[in-house]
Amino acid sequence: MPPPTPFIDRVTNILVWAGISLAAIAHLILIIEIVEWFATGQWPGWSVEDGMLFVGIEEPLAYFNVVQFALDIATDLPLAVGLYFFGLSIFFSALNLEPENHQA
Repeated sequence: MPPPTPFIDRVTNILVWAGISLAAIAHLILIIEIVEWFATGQWPGWSVEDGMLFVGIEEPLAYFNVVQFALDIATDLPLAVGLYFFGLSIFFSALNLEPENHQA
């Protein structure tokens, strides 16, 4: 297999750090939610939808009932869980960008 190009190396490094960062932020959000829960006695319940609104992304709308149902479930996930899974998926997809070196 040919060696990875400098562009692929840069993209891979960026995606690895983005994935690690999102997974770490998920833990911080979970800690903040737990502290808020102990302080107020109520679970704040931040969802992925709340996180999307925080960064300026509107709630996704679909025209099909099954698709809308799937999007509703995805946006109702807890924000910490959504960020954690999104970070892991970015991290593992970055690992798949590098070609494997097979020696015979």
